[in-house]
Amino acid sequence: MSQTKRILKEIASSEDYQALATAMERVDYEAMFASYRRISQLLSEGKRKIEESLQNLPVQNRDEHRDKFLRAFELATERMLPLWHQLNSELIKKKVMEGEVFDFGKKGDPLVKRPEGTIVVLPGSKLEKGERVRFRVVQEAEKLNFGQVFDLNPQSFYLLITEEAREKIRNSLALIGDRLKTSQQPWNEGSLSELGELLQKLEEIKKLSSKLQAEDRERVAAQVAKHRKRLLQGVSMRLMFDFTSQQEEREIENFYQDSHQEKTKALLALGLFRRHTYEATREKLFLGDSPEGYTEVLSQMENKVDSMDSAIELLKLKSAIDEVYPKAKGYFEKMDRLFENLTQRAKQVADVLSNKEVVDPEEVYRTIKNAFSEEVLFLELRKAFRSSKEFLSLRGAFTELNRWLRNQETLSSEAAFRPYLHHKVLQAFGDQRPKADKETGVIPAQKDSPE
Repeated sequence: MSQTKRILKEIASSEDYQALATAMERVDYEAMFASYRRISQLLSEGKRKIEESLQNLPVQNRDEHRDKFLRAFELATERMLPLWHQLNSELIKKKVMEGEVFDFGKKGDPLVKRPEGTIVVLPGSKLEKGERVRFRVVQEAEKLNFGQVFDLNPQSFYLLITEEAREKIRNSLALIGDRLKTSQQPWNEGSLSELGELLQKLEEIKKLSSKLQAEDRERVAAQVAKHRKRLLQGVSMRLMFDFTSQQEEREIENFYQDSHQEKTKALLALGLFRRHTYEATREKLFLGDSPEGYTEVLSQMENKVDSMDSAIELLKLKSAIDEVYPKAKGYFEKMDRLFENLTQRAKQVADVLSNKEVVDPEEVYRTIKNAFSEEVLFLELRKAFRSSKEFLSLRGAFTELNRWLRNQETLSSEAAFRPYLHHKVLQAFGDQRPKADKETGVIPAQKDSPE
């Protein structure tokens, strides 16, 4: 045992072992491989010398002594040369090992042994008896294994040592990529725990990539940054729109707390910052060349034209629709720009969170809430509309359009929503509003407002 300690101490204090430590610290696999191979040769030579000396022992059970020595040598190597043992264990885990041809099979194939003693057949290999060979086990049976000669070079060494890390990285990136493609599952506040898990996975990928070569690390880092940015942009936009909608709904409930019926109707109205209400209304009114329901109303009135008065009413309908439809559509276009500006803000917030490498989903949610205060929403509203006069004029065109189309449910909800809407417009623009008609409460459309 003293011989083993002396040999291992010499290797542990050698330049080769120090070079191995430096190469592992720098993640330099070419230098790592060179040092690993030199140390392996030193270990093999040292082990061979001790085995030769064992042959000269005046004992009968030499094989037993040899087996004990080999087990002790492996344990001592693990303890005294931990860095080399770490690399060697990785190779063995991938079933790459070294052995000596001790015999040949029935078909003339070389036979070697695994460290634990299992016989491995190397079909088709041209090797001499006593020759040492590096091989990889490719098939395991109950009594025999089958393998092939393995060329251990800097590249194959790198691929083997990092195989597990690279596989975990691929699987994690694929999982996150699949989530990003799943549009059927939109992000919302309830998805924060999932977001946290995915962001944590990205951090784990970064740690795993630290084992890779510089070029591969950079490639993985770029993928991680791309996935993190897409994750945070997606969730930030969704959270922002959910948050602004929920905030508006809470305010409506407080505003109409004395009238449940008015509150219910107001919640059904086209919102101010509730984007989903615009999407639903657009599908009803603005997908074709004319608003939905116009053809039916027009047909009904045409069928009832039996006097000058009814003919005049028909002309009034056509004229009114020609006037208010573009203005109502213009209102939606301006609101679309407002929502697009909010979207760009959300992306900017997401980019900041991504660059900071935030992994706490609660921090993401707090940041979004703070970034989209009511004052920010009012600022974007003032950017979209030059004045409260323009806003109310175009919004009034939407109400007028629904009046001509006889959409009573929409008119009822708009009427209920109007007090809250005027309250918010006053907060956003100040007291610039045109006065409503005292009897009808309707804001007159402004002829000089841009479409």
